[in-house]
Amino acid sequence: MIILSLIFLIFILISIFLSSAKNKNIDDYMQDMQKQLQDELKIIK
Repeated sequence: MIILSLIFLIFILISIFLSSAKNKNIDDYMQDMQKQLQDELKIIK
């Protein structure tokens, strides 16, 4: 379960990085990453 969530988290980070590289909105990128990391931590707990 933890391994699956880590793989999912890595996939999210890669997708966010690619989309942010296109948009170059670093602030939006950081906010989205924080929100998704918080959601992942809730799922793991």
